[in-house]
Parts: sequence; C-alpha cells; structure tokens
Amino acid sequence: MKRFAFIINGEVINTVVAESKPEDHDGGTFIEYDLEGTIRFNPAAIGGKYDAENDAFILPQPFNSWTLNNETFKWEAPSEKPEGFHRWDENALEWVPMQ
Repeated sequence: MKRFAFIINGEVINTVVAESKPEDHDGGTFIEYDLEGTIRFNPAAIGGKYDAENDAFILPQPFNSWTLNNETFKWEAPSEKPEGFHRWDENALEWVPMQ
C-alpha cells in the first residue's frame, strides 16, 4: 500500500492509503509520500503545505518564532534543544525542562 496526500493550492487537505494513485478531482491532485520522508522531504500532514518547486512537504509551523530550514524543509527553534526532556515555551522563547 502507498500513501498519498490530496493537495489543493499547495495545502494538504487529506491523506489516504491506497494500492495506486487515486484520480485527481475537485481542483486537487494526489501526491505520493512516505512516513520516513524518503520519497519527498518529510511526510505529509493535514494542514501542512506542499512546495511543488522543491518537491517537499512542510509540516504546519509549530510556533510563530520557529523558522523554516530551506534545505531540510523542517521547522527550527530559535535555540538548539538541550539534552533530556524539554518543551518549548513560546512566551519565554526558550526550552524549559519537563518536570
């Protein structure tokens, strides 16, 4: 089985698993992806984007302060995540240890 993202105007509207590529319809097209990101950059996610020029799926931006790496097409925090269990605090713009 293969995985396909249904794309309209660069936005991932839905994802499906099928034997072969479904027929395009309603102004959208199906584009194959895999969970490892080996077919295209990153797996597809509903609400994410598809960059046709770079043939890359881009996950939804997790926080407003994060920027998109234009080589990996992954979102990056303003600072590197420390070792261990941390969560991003958008108000403080820093990684906070998890209790």
